[in-house]
Amino acid sequence: MDAGGFEVHWSNDLNYLRVGLVSPGTGYVAIGFDPEHRMRGANFIIAAVRTGRLTIRDDYGDGTVRHTADTLLGGTDDIIEAAGREREGRTTVEFVIPLATRDEYDKTLVPGEIYNILVAYHETSDSFTARHSQRGSGTMRLDVGR
Repeated sequence: MDAGGFEVHWSNDLNYLRVGLVSPGTGYVAIGFDPEHRMRGANFIIAAVRTGRLTIRDDYGDGTVRHTADTLLGGTDDIIEAAGREREGRTTVEFVIPLATRDEYDKTLVPGEIYNILVAYHETSDSFTARHSQRGSGTMRLDVGR
Protein backbone atom coordinates (compact mmCIF):
# COMPACT_ATOMS: atom_id res chain seq x y z
CA MET A 1 0.00 0.00 0.00
CA ASP A 2 1.30 3.48 -0.88
CA ALA A 3 -0.30 6.49 0.83
CA GLY A 4 1.19 9.70 -0.51
CA GLY A 5 4.76 8.40 -0.56
CA PHE A 6 4.32 6.46 2.69
CA GLU A 7 4.66 2.73 2.06
CA VAL A 8 3.10 -0.05 4.14
CA HIS A 9 4.24 -3.65 3.68
CA TRP A 10 2.93 -6.58 5.70
CA SER A 11 2.74 -10.33 6.03
CA ASN A 12 1.27 -12.59 8.64
CA ASP A 13 0.91 -16.17 9.74
CA LEU A 14 -1.64 -17.53 12.21
CA ASN A 15 0.03 -15.82 15.19
CA TYR A 16 2.04 -12.78 14.14
CA LEU A 17 1.84 -9.67 11.96
CA ARG A 18 5.05 -8.37 10.40
CA VAL A 19 4.93 -4.77 9.20
CA GLY A 20 7.35 -2.57 7.28
CA LEU A 21 6.81 1.19 7.07
CA VAL A 22 8.76 3.51 4.78
CA SER A 23 8.35 7.26 5.19
CA PRO A 24 9.55 10.04 2.88
CA GLY A 25 10.76 11.96 5.95
CA THR A 26 13.17 11.64 8.86
CA GLY A 27 10.64 12.09 11.67
CA TYR A 28 8.39 9.55 13.34
CA VAL A 29 6.19 7.03 11.53
CA ALA A 30 2.93 5.59 12.82
CA ILE A 31 0.28 3.07 11.89
CA GLY A 32 -3.06 2.46 13.55
CA PHE A 33 -5.07 -0.75 13.18
CA ASP A 34 -8.86 -1.00 13.19
CA PRO A 35 -9.99 2.45 14.44
CA GLU A 36 -13.56 2.84 15.67
CA HIS A 37 -13.98 6.58 15.01
CA ARG A 38 -11.12 8.66 13.65
CA MET A 39 -8.22 7.63 15.96
CA ARG A 40 -10.38 6.29 18.80
CA GLY A 41 -10.01 2.58 19.48
CA ALA A 42 -7.08 1.99 17.13
CA ASN A 43 -4.04 -0.01 18.13
CA PHE A 44 -1.13 2.28 17.16
CA ILE A 45 2.53 1.53 16.69
CA ILE A 46 4.62 4.71 16.57
CA ALA A 47 8.37 4.77 15.99
CA ALA A 48 11.28 7.11 15.36
CA VAL A 49 14.96 6.67 14.64
CA ARG A 50 16.99 9.09 16.76
CA THR A 51 20.76 9.25 16.22
CA GLY A 52 20.71 5.76 14.74
CA ARG A 53 18.63 4.18 17.53
CA LEU A 54 15.02 3.06 17.21
CA THR A 55 12.41 4.20 19.70
CA ILE A 56 9.10 2.37 19.26
CA ARG A 57 5.90 2.35 21.28
CA ASP A 58 2.60 0.46 21.43
CA ASP A 59 -0.19 3.05 21.79
CA TYR A 60 -3.97 3.13 21.97
CA GLY A 61 -6.26 5.69 20.34
CA ASP A 62 -7.94 6.97 23.50
CA GLY A 63 -9.57 9.95 21.78
CA THR A 64 -10.66 10.99 18.31
CA VAL A 65 -7.34 12.79 17.77
CA ARG A 66 -5.21 11.38 20.58
CA HIS A 67 -3.16 8.30 21.41
CA THR A 68 -1.44 7.22 24.62
CA ALA A 69 1.11 4.51 25.39
CA ASP A 70 -0.63 1.28 26.41
CA THR A 71 1.67 1.07 29.45
CA LEU A 72 0.44 4.45 30.73
CA LEU A 73 -3.15 3.21 30.49
CA GLY A 74 -2.43 0.00 32.42
CA GLY A 75 -1.83 -2.17 29.36
CA THR A 76 1.30 -3.80 28.01
CA ASP A 77 3.81 -3.09 25.25
CA ASP A 78 3.34 -6.04 22.88
CA ILE A 79 5.96 -5.31 20.23
CA ILE A 80 7.97 -8.52 19.89
CA GLU A 81 10.74 -7.39 17.54
CA ALA A 82 11.60 -4.11 15.84
CA ALA A 83 14.28 -2.45 13.75
CA GLY A 84 14.64 0.90 12.05
CA ARG A 85 16.96 3.17 10.13
CA GLU A 86 17.16 6.52 8.40
CA ARG A 87 18.85 6.72 5.03
CA GLU A 88 18.79 9.27 2.21
CA GLY A 89 16.04 11.32 3.86
CA ARG A 90 13.72 8.35 4.44
CA THR A 91 12.78 6.40 7.56
CA THR A 92 12.21 2.64 7.49
CA VAL A 93 10.75 0.76 10.45
CA GLU A 94 9.93 -2.94 10.71
CA PHE A 95 8.17 -4.62 13.62
CA VAL A 96 6.39 -7.78 14.69
CA ILE A 97 3.28 -7.89 16.89
CA PRO A 98 1.03 -10.78 17.93
CA LEU A 99 -2.34 -11.00 16.21
CA ALA A 100 -3.95 -11.49 19.63
CA THR A 101 -2.83 -10.31 23.08
CA ARG A 102 -4.39 -10.14 26.52
CA ASP A 103 -4.03 -6.36 26.50
CA GLU A 104 -7.38 -4.57 26.42
CA TYR A 105 -5.68 -1.74 24.49
CA ASP A 106 -4.79 -3.96 21.52
CA LYS A 107 -7.12 -5.14 18.79
CA THR A 108 -7.31 -8.82 17.94
CA LEU A 109 -6.50 -9.26 14.27
CA VAL A 110 -7.84 -12.32 12.46
CA PRO A 111 -6.19 -13.93 9.41
CA GLY A 112 -8.33 -13.52 6.29
CA GLU A 113 -10.09 -10.37 7.56
CA ILE A 114 -9.83 -6.83 6.17
CA TYR A 115 -8.99 -3.95 8.52
CA ASN A 116 -9.01 -0.18 8.19
CA ILE A 117 -5.64 1.35 8.94
CA LEU A 118 -4.38 4.85 9.60
CA VAL A 119 -0.86 5.97 8.70
CA ALA A 120 1.01 9.13 9.57
CA TYR A 121 4.50 10.55 9.62
CA HIS A 122 6.34 13.73 10.45
CA GLU A 123 8.81 15.10 7.93
CA THR A 124 11.46 15.99 10.54
CA SER A 125 10.28 15.63 14.16
CA ASP A 126 10.91 12.49 16.20
CA SER A 127 8.61 13.69 18.99
CA PHE A 128 5.59 11.41 19.37
CA THR A 129 3.53 14.43 20.50
CA ALA A 130 4.19 16.50 17.34
CA ARG A 131 1.23 16.71 14.96
CA HIS A 132 1.88 14.65 11.84
CA SER A 133 3.04 16.31 8.61
CA GLN A 134 1.04 13.87 6.50
CA ARG A 135 -1.58 11.23 7.17
CA GLY A 136 -3.56 8.72 5.19
CA SER A 137 -5.83 5.73 5.50
CA GLY A 138 -6.49 2.51 3.70
CA THR A 139 -7.26 -1.14 4.22
CA MET A 140 -5.17 -4.16 5.02
CA ARG A 141 -6.25 -7.72 4.26
CA LEU A 142 -4.48 -10.30 6.35
CA ASP A 143 -3.41 -13.54 4.72
CA VAL A 144 -5.46 -16.59 5.67
CA GLY A 145 -2.32 -17.77 7.44
CA ARG A 146 0.06 -20.67 7.32
